[in-house]
Amino acid sequence: MSSITSSPLSSSTPLSPSLGSSTGSIPKSNSSSSLAGLSANSSSSNTTLSRKLKKVLDIKTDNPDFLSALNHLSSFYTNNNVHSRRSLRDDIERSGISINHQLLLAYQEVQNCLEDVVSDVQAMRVSCDVMSKHLEVTRESSGKLIESAALLREQQKRNEEKARIVNSMLERFQLSEQEQAILSSTTNVLTAEFFDALKKVHLIHQDCKLLLRTHHQRAGLEIMELMNTHLESAYRRLYRWVRDESARSLDPTPSQRDTPYVHPLMPTALKSLQERPVLLAYCLDEIAASRSKSIVKAFLNALTQGGPNGLPRPIEMHAHDPLRYVGDMLAWIHQAIASEHELLSGIIGTTSDPIALPSPHSNNSPSDSSPSLQRSSMLPTSNSTGNLPVDDSSFSRSLSSQTLSNTGGAKVIHTTPLGRVLNVAFEGVCRPFKVRLDQVLQTTPDVSVVVLYRLANLLDFYTRTVTPLLSSNSSLATLFLESKQDCLKVFYNRIKSQGERNLRTPPIPPSDLSPPVPLRDVVNHTLKDLITTFNASLVPIEERTTEFAPVLSAVIDPLLQMCSLSATLTPLDLSSMAVYMINCISSIQTSLSNYDFTAPRIEMLAAQVDAHMDTLVEEQTSVLLNTCGLGPKLTIIQYRDSMNPLSQVSGMDRQAILATVQQFESSLVDLGSLVLPLPQVDMLSSPRLRSQARRSVLHLISVAYNSFYLTILDPVNKYHDPVNLFNHDPDQIRTMLDV
Repeated sequence: MSSITSSPLSSSTPLSPSLGSSTGSIPKSNSSSSLAGLSANSSSSNTTLSRKLKKVLDIKTDNPDFLSALNHLSSFYTNNNVHSRRSLRDDIERSGISINHQLLLAYQEVQNCLEDVVSDVQAMRVSCDVMSKHLEVTRESSGKLIESAALLREQQKRNEEKARIVNSMLERFQLSEQEQAILSSTTNVLTAEFFDALKKVHLIHQDCKLLLRTHHQRAGLEIMELMNTHLESAYRRLYRWVRDESARSLDPTPSQRDTPYVHPLMPTALKSLQERPVLLAYCLDEIAASRSKSIVKAFLNALTQGGPNGLPRPIEMHAHDPLRYVGDMLAWIHQAIASEHELLSGIIGTTSDPIALPSPHSNNSPSDSSPSLQRSSMLPTSNSTGNLPVDDSSFSRSLSSQTLSNTGGAKVIHTTPLGRVLNVAFEGVCRPFKVRLDQVLQTTPDVSVVVLYRLANLLDFYTRTVTPLLSSNSSLATLFLESKQDCLKVFYNRIKSQGERNLRTPPIPPSDLSPPVPLRDVVNHTLKDLITTFNASLVPIEERTTEFAPVLSAVIDPLLQMCSLSATLTPLDLSSMAVYMINCISSIQTSLSNYDFTAPRIEMLAAQVDAHMDTLVEEQTSVLLNTCGLGPKLTIIQYRDSMNPLSQVSGMDRQAILATVQQFESSLVDLGSLVLPLPQVDMLSSPRLRSQARRSVLHLISVAYNSFYLTILDPVNKYHDPVNLFNHDPDQIRTMLDV
């Protein structure tokens, strides 16, 4: 409807009938040509008509508004005739009037509705005013009530917050009834809930220390006192349970000797008792006492009865063989320590952190040396039923007073719980082992020194092996160390006896000046076996030299004394004595040369060899110089009066010097430098020393000749034409001697 009213047709100038006819024929194809013919034939065209035609022709037929107007026009313009075309304008205006009339009717209804709305709004406004007056009156009357409600609401929030804090504090600082019943129960059965409750008590006790730092000190002290009561009750029950469980499950019964039953909660219980070192020490001693009985019984059975059905055979069947006998006992103890270490690790744990514990041997213990009696003296006094004292308060006070600084005079030591139990558990095997080792050392005098040293080395090996499992101050490790010292003491005494026996009847040096038979036996057998045994030990490299030095001194010093005494008592010249000593010392030195820990002793022997080599070289040189005729002349030169010329000394005239030089040179030419007569040097057993001694002798001969040569050529001695006395100068002599 709106499109029609706004269309170009409704707003344009009224159309004539001829325009309406022409407009209705616009779609035809010959319309434009007819108009063109009329305009051409009519010379008196109407200007107004031209403008209208131009306006009609300028209309854009593709305009959406134009198309909409045409569509609306087709709804009532059905017949295209002259009457219809003439009345088209009236029809359009009537249609517009009809549409406007309908619009006015619609607006009239809207206006009526709006008037109803206005009246309703006015009524609502009146009602709202009435309600506002009522609310104002109500607000004024209920203001105090609202303020009271707000105050109560704030107070409720504060009370809820206080209740939450109180509940949280009670939950954190108070045990439930069930937890209190678990801790104070008199039954001898523990469950995991007991340790959970004990852990909570410790946590509360620690939190109380924080309260003491605030203004809640009174509450903190009261709660701490209450928790101390619960702790003492819990530890009393825990100690009683551990003691009874240890006696029941770790007793040396036949069925439990090898694989005793261990309660799953035992490790947790012992870990909890670390907060009470005194009680922990009592429990550990109970465990150690139970295991000690089992270990001692098993050790005695292994010694006398052997294994099941006689296999393995009893250890004492090999008592005739000291090394195997002691070795089997040590091997059994070592295996038992490993087994006990594995068993007790599952019970006590393998923590490596030492804790402070009272010594198992109290100063107030009875004079009896039994470990069980000493341990029993440290335990709290029990009643006739085997339980702790009936008076709980007195027990709590005693526990509270039992600190490491006041443990009844007991010495405080820092050790691991596992090490403490192992130390005490194996104290029982010390005496049987010690008795049998003493029997071996005292009742078998025919045991060789090598076997004795092997026993000492075996004890040293097991000492170093078991010490990491036990501790350096454990009874068993101390026993092994003392036993090693006892074996070494017997070993040194036996070595000393053999050395004294050799010194009483020293051997006669052989004709070839080789080492005597007693020395060769000791060096090739005893000393070699001792070195081989020590080389296979576990002694650290940095300690080997110090550790083995006393053994070398005990073996080698008597041998050197024997050789020196033998050479002294036998009529030997200095050269033969030096060769004999060099051969003996070289024999000892050779047996030590392949080991690093004998280096200091080898150096000492090398110094002695060098001293004897100097003696040998000097004596051999003196003999050769006398043989060549040069020796007497050198003696005269050495002891002559320096105030008189040498040529005027008796026996040192020109002819005597010429004869001496000819004799010396002929000796060198006849014998040759490589076959000089050195019989003592050739008796040296070492090719290296023989070559060294020969070179030293030839060097001294060349030095003596050079000194003689320079002395004769000295003008002070007034020899006539001294150069012609010599056929060779010192350099030529050194060449001839191959120095």
